[in-house]
Amino acid sequence: MKESIKTRIAIATVAVAAVVAIAVIFHERGRINHNDAQACCEDTLSYNNPQLWYANASGIDTTKADVFYILPTCIYDWTDSCGTVHHHANVEDSTQRVRMDRSSVIAQQIFADSANFFSPYYRQISLDSWIEGNDIVEERFSLAMNDIRSAFRYYLDKLNNGRPFVLAGYSQGGKCVVELIKEMDSTTYGRMVAAYVCGYGISEDELDECPKIVPAQRADDIGTTIVFNTVTDTSAISRTISGINAVAINPASWSTDTLSCRVNDTVSVHIDSVSQVLIADGFDPASCYREKLAVLIPFGNLHLMELSLYGDFLKENVKTRLRAYRAAQLDGKITIFEGQMQ
Repeated sequence: MKESIKTRIAIATVAVAAVVAIAVIFHERGRINHNDAQACCEDTLSYNNPQLWYANASGIDTTKADVFYILPTCIYDWTDSCGTVHHHANVEDSTQRVRMDRSSVIAQQIFADSANFFSPYYRQISLDSWIEGNDIVEERFSLAMNDIRSAFRYYLDKLNNGRPFVLAGYSQGGKCVVELIKEMDSTTYGRMVAAYVCGYGISEDELDECPKIVPAQRADDIGTTIVFNTVTDTSAISRTISGINAVAINPASWSTDTLSCRVNDTVSVHIDSVSQVLIADGFDPASCYREKLAVLIPFGNLHLMELSLYGDFLKENVKTRLRAYRAAQLDGKITIFEGQMQ
């Protein structure tokens, strides 16, 4: 219990700092000026460069599984020394990397407590792009996804060495996770313990088109995809971030029913069966509301708090699914049949 409280406090502290940082970034966005935009303009990035990884092979424990984590959106549009406005991150810029690292700190505490942690820097699209809406997001997303695709391929070829792995992504990172699963071959999918899509939605069409996206139904099913988005009221759903949700699981109970379950002493959550989002009762939405982001994250949308709200539950669930995967390995039950773990 004491350890859980300490973990909760640590995660909450970092999360608050991250939320404050977003406000600072918005305030300073017009003053960011970089002398070298080369890394933003290259066709491809070489992920054999250790500088493109938050955590790389130097700390691998071969007895453990891996976590491949994809960052959320951490940057705004920025202007280089020639006055050109860029809509993608510059992975070589130290200021932008510090902003990305704040998310990685939280993610490593949650997802990689019992696993190796790998997280690539990538040319993610800016918050401005998301604010402009889905058409702009899709137009600019290909560069970001190409980087993630390259990083994941390098990870599988050079760093993973055949170990089981967990995919996890938050917000824009969740979108990337969905796309990776769509492209995944059966051999790779067979090593995927689970995929966490935090703060992003999966549509009915995507479920129909990709049999490897298998919605999680309980705490220990493997090869499945965990999806959740949280609001205090359905009027606060962000269509740009969450899309038209077709699936959800409650991290506080690891069930897909509509029963309410406590997250802490004051907050409980339940799934709304129509919109497939989690409704948080007892949470003060003003505590994480940023008016300048209202077009993207309306009042009552808890997008900024997804990881901190469910941090303890996610941390234990990764361990649960890893144990389930190991047990299935020992029993010889891990096979691929029509895109699903059996």
